[in-house]
Amino acid sequence: MTPLLRAPSTAVRLAGAAVLCLVPMRLTWRVDVLPGTTLYGDCNYSSGPYCVGDQYLPGSTTTTLVARSPAAVFLLVAIVALGYCAATSRTARTLTVARAGCAAAAVALVLAARQGAATTAACVAVALLAAGPPVLAATTARRLRPPRAGAATPAGTPPR
Repeated sequence: MTPLLRAPSTAVRLAGAAVLCLVPMRLTWRVDVLPGTTLYGDCNYSSGPYCVGDQYLPGSTTTTLVARSPAAVFLLVAIVALGYCAATSRTARTLTVARAGCAAAAVALVLAARQGAATTAACVAVALLAAGPPVLAATTARRLRPPRAGAATPAGTPPR
């Protein structure tokens, strides 16, 4: 198999997922538009130079960035957790940290989808698609692996 057709390594996938969680921080989370006001003139009872026409005063628009949204906390947890796991060797501890990072990214995805922030939701969904398979595969492999010889089992349960 050629190197280009192989799946990227776990470290590359986790680092990519961390970067994809970082990208939405500068995107727009919410846009609030306040309606404008019409000031009615006096042309109905004035004429000539004394007539003041109607004037429309536009409303204001405020935007909120993802960095100031509730999802930012969960995205930061995901960035730190996935970045840490990408930079260190695979252990049981890093697997737990990666699970926590994926859970935080999933919460951020739900918040973004609920808010209607489609671009943010798309970035986080792709990050979960990148980080999810290695984390789930490691979790499944740990659950299916038989215990080591001589390992203690909880009281009342037979060894596998």
